Amino acid sequence: MALRASPWEPHASAVDELAALIARQGIEPFVAAPLLEPNDRFFPDEWHGDDSSLARLAKRFLEYAGLGAYDAVVECRTDAEIDPAAAVWLVGVDGTTCRFGTTLAGLDDPMIVVATVAYEVARAYRTIQDLDDSQEPSAGALAVTTIYLGFGIVTTNASYQYRATGELRGQVAITTWSHKQFGGLSPETMSFLLAAQLGARDATSKQFRSVVDELEPNQRSYFEAAFRELMPADVVDRLRLPDRATWPAERPLPPDRKVSNARSLLGALRRPADAVPAMTVVRGGRDRSNSTRATFLVKGTTASKGLGL
Repeated sequence: MALRASPWEPHASAVDELAALIARQGIEPFVAAPLLEPNDRFFPDEWHGDDSSLARLAKRFLEYAGLGAYDAVVECRTDAEIDPAAAVWLVGVDGTTCRFGTTLAGLDDPMIVVATVAYEVARAYRTIQDLDDSQEPSAGALAVTTIYLGFGIVTTNASYQYRATGELRGQVAITTWSHKQFGGLSPETMSFLLAAQLGARDATSKQFRSVVDELEPNQRSYFEAAFRELMPADVVDRLRLPDRATWPAERPLPPDRKVSNARSLLGALRRPADAVPAMTVVRGGRDRSNSTRATFLVKGTTASKGLGL
């Protein structure tokens, strides 16, 4: 009988990166930082798609990363070597000021903007902590750092997006679908690391469901499958975490805000109602739903036509 493969094996490199980061920087962010959710509690700021909005967002992420003593300055840049579609990037850290650049041209997808800021604040964190010996960190290391700092829901969601829209033009139904992949690790690995973080914390059912409810359909499926496989004691052992009795207390959550303005980042961050609705298929007298399974989607952006009925 073949031995069952370890759930850690496909993600071993990222897990080792995370374990090394925890060993060097300590466990506090990984086990005690709030996991940022797309709601007004964590993101109450107005969003106008300009440099001021980016500065507020970057400052908020710096605070969540434990870098509240640092200011965020966003500069509009037109450097020839910069990708004109780039949303935002870290220019550098000067004293206690983190300088970010933007062309203002890549701000049409708020989820990607928010995830990009999360990545660039992770880059700032690594720069301030001198984690890379003045070298450019790998994309995978940045992705792992977003998990470590508590940004994992946002960056896991952004790692893969599928969207489908439809409209009726006369008697012709037009359906368009697209997908985007973003970040330094696959959605499977990002979801696995997020599940390991919840497993390490020995999350309650309520905490688990709170994360599940915020994830994109594919990532939700990967996350649920990984969480079922991972036992808290195994996660603690694999990541070489110290005895739970020595862990710091969880950080308090930000105040629960009810933001009434129409331009809240809430609308930018909250995923749409499932882009791929759960479908029930009846076979052999049993209902089989895809709501808890990975939904595999065609790569690219495509439009299909059919006769409207």
